[in-house]
Amino acid sequence: MSSDGVNISSDDRGPWINIVTWIFLVVTVLAVAVKGFSKWTLLHKFQYDDLLVAAAALVAVGYGVAVSSQVKAGLGKSISALSIQDTSHYQQAAYASEILYALSLCLAKLAILHYLLSLARRPRRTSAVKGCMIANILWTFVAVVAVAFQCPIPRPWELFSRRCFDQSAFWDAFAAVDISLDMACATLPIYLLRDLQLAWNRKFQVMASLATRALLVPIAVTRLVYLNNASKSPNHSMVDFPVVMATTLHVYLSVIVTCIPFIKPVMDGLQTGILASNVHTTTRTQEPSLALSWLKGSSTRGKSAGSPAWPGTQTQRSFATVASGPEEAHRDRGLSVSSQDGMIIKETKTVTVQIGT
Repeated sequence: MSSDGVNISSDDRGPWINIVTWIFLVVTVLAVAVKGFSKWTLLHKFQYDDLLVAAAALVAVGYGVAVSSQVKAGLGKSISALSIQDTSHYQQAAYASEILYALSLCLAKLAILHYLLSLARRPRRTSAVKGCMIANILWTFVAVVAVAFQCPIPRPWELFSRRCFDQSAFWDAFAAVDISLDMACATLPIYLLRDLQLAWNRKFQVMASLATRALLVPIAVTRLVYLNNASKSPNHSMVDFPVVMATTLHVYLSVIVTCIPFIKPVMDGLQTGILASNVHTTTRTQEPSLALSWLKGSSTRGKSAGSPAWPGTQTQRSFATVASGPEEAHRDRGLSVSSQDGMIIKETKTVTVQIGT
């Protein structure tokens, strides 16, 4: 296939990488924009998870630039067709793309974990999410340092050199930890939201949308298989083609699936279920001083008036909860609902005592 000087053949498959990279880059940018629009529609502000996913997308853009440079230097061609200068540029671009690959995956995981942290409404659950966040950050730091110094200074980018550490073993370990962290991100919603007050099918939909990082596991495994096969061949620029293709899909799909839980229907379902769970708990424990503002990262307790000091007086006790979501989900609980910018749920109890003369 050729068009305006761009040739794709069995001897030069590199342009396929460019096509896939820029298609998925556009989809990634659109996904991040939709996520930001959904969050702004609900809250009229952005939060840390928005910054993290935007940073992951920005790093993914840098990865795309590095991979395009790698293609220009000869990715997809036989290494015998590369000049000495092309070989040097190829190794430098590959070196940069590996660092950006690890950083992008880390930031995407942190975005979803920060979101899950806002759903962890109990100390033990909060500790579980924070533990995953710390493990993700520490492992990424170790991985980035290892990649940065995989070959001796002053030319750590000379990946074809036999003086580098065992790259195959390193990426095996990287994939094992990455898959473990992705599965932790996928299973945490089950632990955090198992008491969500929603119909079973709706609860499954919400949990499935939060567990989308499990979809990345087959891609990570495929990349690992291609990488181990490529390590056995000295024709690096040719055998790296499927490795880079799988890596590219991994980078961009990592950001895209992170944006799925932030779409408005999922967020509305979460708000409704969490609010219903909290109201149910409040009713059962006879403590009508509950509030929900999980998306805003804070909670507010309503306060009730004190008991009447003298017989014959009138006592009123009330509490209010502010959140966003559909009104119908709470009408059957005997709570009055009004909606302007958000939803206000009020319960008012009035006791009147009369003493006859």
